[in-house]
Amino acid sequence: MTKKILLILLILSNYVTAQKLENVKKINYLSVDPFENVYLCYPEKITKIQKKDGKKLDFYFSDYGQLTKIITKNPLRTTLFFKESQKIIFLDKNLNKLNQEIMIHAIHNSIISDIETHSNLVILFSKNSSEICSYDIKKTKIIDCNNNLNIDNHYVELFYHKGSIMITNNSEILYLNDNLIENKKLKFSNYDRLFFNNNNVYLIIKNKLYKTTLENFNEFSFLKNLNKNDLIFIQNNFLFEIKNDFLWIENLTTLE
Repeated sequence: MTKKILLILLILSNYVTAQKLENVKKINYLSVDPFENVYLCYPEKITKIQKKDGKKLDFYFSDYGQLTKIITKNPLRTTLFFKESQKIIFLDKNLNKLNQEIMIHAIHNSIISDIETHSNLVILFSKNSSEICSYDIKKTKIIDCNNNLNIDNHYVELFYHKGSIMITNNSEILYLNDNLIENKKLKFSNYDRLFFNNNNVYLIIKNKLYKTTLENFNEFSFLKNLNKNDLIFIQNNFLFEIKNDFLWIENLTTLE
């Protein structure tokens, strides 16, 4: 009864919907594409929940090892990166594996620690060798590299947003253009997670959610407190959050 009352109260406030999930404790990652289809990443599979009809699709990836990153910015081509096996594979909108896959060892000598995608490019980042390269999916080859990045091993995460490649180390962002040339560095407060969404940037700092913009990156506005262990993702200015065995979707514009 208590959970039902909580569910009703939350829906009547800022939450727009909630959906009961199974095996929540086994979910490692949560991602959402621009069509607001939800991707739940388990140790051995991905489950996609389609927004239009709630239908669930599964893809089992255990043959490739442990999943390091899922990129869902293109709903027609989901990208999966496996750091341990140094492989990248692609799935169509129904989670069928596409024929093309990238075996990084065959095209690059360094260990790739993170990837990003943009159009038909896959950006490959090697933290250990301070190197970044662009791989063209159509040409099936590396087309550009910068092996002299002005970074140290604290840079750990790669983003692509609005024409800029960004490498972060939790307190600083290094900007590069599409030619992998360094543009600038931007310092800001230490963060735990970072989401680029349209013109907004969302940061999680000590279980608190803040909002800022690329133009005024160091001017934060507090939005809400978060539970420490909840899985979240932000897409289209909606907060997708797994807690209490439910997937909650909250409109963040109502908190401004």
